[in-house]
Amino acid sequence: MKRLALISCCLLLATASAAIAKTVIYSGAHHGSFPSKPSKLKYSAGETGTTQSVKAKDLDWKNWGDSKATSTATVTLCSDSAGCFTTSDASVKAKKREVIDTIGYYRKLVVYFGQNAIKFSLPTP
Repeated sequence: MKRLALISCCLLLATASAAIAKTVIYSGAHHGSFPSKPSKLKYSAGETGTTQSVKAKDLDWKNWGDSKATSTATVTLCSDSAGCFTTSDASVKAKKREVIDTIGYYRKLVVYFGQNAIKFSLPTP
């Protein structure tokens, strides 16, 4: 009985690790890529659907591979009319995880800074 419990536990851990390793998120960095658990992300104004481009760095993801993943971040927002603004008091939430051909893709991103947020959709390959 103990052996069965041990085997079940090992399988559960292996499955959880596989889910984490197979989850990616789109980033406009490097002409568009799908990194797994990235430490930084980049999106143009066209990708955010606003007048602002977004760069997030110092990402330390929690719950990566789950339906929602969150991270604190240092965020730089830039627009042609207002210039750039950087804050280290920001956070990022990746959500709407969708599995395509055994790889999980986050489909939505929300960048929180102060009392503001930018929400936008992310592409899949």
